[in-house]
Parts: sequence; C-alpha cells; structure tokens
Amino acid sequence: MLCYNINHMKRWIVYLALLASVIASEWVTCSAQSKPLSTPELGVAKGDGSKKAEKPATAEKDNKSASDVTVIIKQENGLGDKRDKQETDENVNIQRRLSFYTGALALVGLFTFLAIIWQSCETRKSAKAALLSVEEVKVQNATLKETLAAICRQADLMERQTGILDRQILVQESAMQQWVNLVDWKIEVAPESDTGMSESLAISFKIVNGNPSPLWINMILTKLSGGKSYDTSSTDLLIPGLPYLAVIVFPVANKEISKYVRRDKVSATVICTVIFTDSIGKKWEQVFTRMISGALVGSIEPLDMGNKLGPYDEENKETKT
Repeated sequence: MLCYNINHMKRWIVYLALLASVIASEWVTCSAQSKPLSTPELGVAKGDGSKKAEKPATAEKDNKSASDVTVIIKQENGLGDKRDKQETDENVNIQRRLSFYTGALALVGLFTFLAIIWQSCETRKSAKAALLSVEEVKVQNATLKETLAAICRQADLMERQTGILDRQILVQESAMQQWVNLVDWKIEVAPESDTGMSESLAISFKIVNGNPSPLWINMILTKLSGGKSYDTSSTDLLIPGLPYLAVIVFPVANKEISKYVRRDKVSATVICTVIFTDSIGKKWEQVFTRMISGALVGSIEPLDMGNKLGPYDEENKETKT
C-alpha cells in the first residue's frame, strides 16, 4: 500500500511539472505577441518633424510662420521622447518578464529533473527490495526443502522402527500363542430307537491344552463325512493338564450305517473345529481333520489329515492364516 501511494504521488508530481511548463510557455508567448517593440505611429511622428524642420530653412522671410514652426517642432520632439521612454520601459518590462518566465521554466525543469531522479532512485530501491524478496523466497524454499527431506528421513526411520516393533510383537505373540490338541478318539454304534429304523454314531475325544496358560473353549463344530454336522457351544475353562471330554452323537439311518461300519470296523472322516479364547483375550479357530479307522472297541488312533490354526473372524466366521 505504501509503495502504491509513493508511485501515485510521483506520477502526479511529473504531471504537474509538465502542466506548469506548458502554461509558462504559453504565457510568455502571449505576452511577447501583445507588446511589440515599436509602433508605426512613432515613426510617422518622426517623419513629420523632419519635414517641418526643413520649412524654416526655406522660409526665413516669414518670421511668424518660422516661429510657429519652431514651437511645433519642440512639442513634437517632446512627445517622441516620451514615447521612446514608454517603449524603453515596456521593453525592460518585457525583458524582466521573459527573464522571470525563463527562470520559472528553468526552475520547473530542475524540479522535473529532480523528480525524475527521485523516481529513478525509488524505482531502483523497489527493484532492490524485490530482488531481496526473491532471494529470501529462494532461501525459504531451500529451507523448506531441507525440512521436508528431514521429515522424510524421520518418516523412513519411524517406518523401520515400526517394522521392527511389529516383528517383535509377532515374535512375542508366537511365543505366547496357544493351541489345543485332540486325543483319545473313540467311536461307538448304538440303536437310536426301539424300532431299529435308525442308529447313532457316537464319537468322543478329549481336548487338551498343551500350553502353560489356561484358555476358554467357546465352541466345538464337528462334521462327519457325508454331510452330517453337529455344533456344541461351550464356555468351559480349559486348564493345562486337565482335558475336556467332548462326546458327539450323529444319528444315522440303518441304510447309511454301512458307509461307516463294516464287520465291526469303523471308517469315517471327521472335521472338528475348536474355537477358543487365549489368556490375553484373543479368539482363535483351530480346525482338525482326522480319518478314523479301526475296531469299534477301545481307543482308535486316527490319521492326522490336517491341523490349521488362525484368528477367528466373528463377522465373517472365516479363518485367516
């Protein structure tokens, strides 16, 4: 705002100086044209005086006329002197006016010259200030680039530190991760009703906590090959060294029992899913796939076909490995 006011003021000063010079020039021209240096009347008066001065030399006989002419000559010469004096005074006044106007023009020119010099100095100062501003902006940009580079380095360092912490947490979780195991498998066939139209296939096993910390069993999902499934909800505490006994009973029609039992031997594939919560409150899902094959009497050592452990997703109920 200040720079704008200074430029505005300088512009008006130049305009006023130019206007004053134009007005002074016009004034001098008008004054010179309105006051001429000589007039035709004075020339005529001088001409008449010379003619009448010749008359006394040729008419010496007439004293009266000669004396009259002499008086007339003296009067006209005094009038001419007066006019000459007026012309001289007017010329002096014109010269004085010309000198004054010339001095005024010179003063206006000097003022204009000083104004132009001042404007040039101010323009140079403004240019220097603008150059300094540009240099400051460059320095600020360089500082900003250095700051951004430092921030990027800090971000990379924090990312590396976060990766190290994540790996440490994974190691700790792996060290603290809990799991279960299924042992002592047994299978029996018993009539379901007195009519004998259907039978039941009862499968039992023990869930063992092989960790030093206790955990909580939330649910047991058991599926028999052929499409039969059975779900058991539970909130039992599984203490290390104290197994949990699970008994699953599958009703099977008489015509389908031959799929699993032949000549007092049993053969079936069981998929058992145990959902539990560990000691730090994290929910897990462990899926066992076992092939049971053996006699109906006593314990059976199943064939381990798969053992998958992962976090339990309560919303989608899917295992993430």
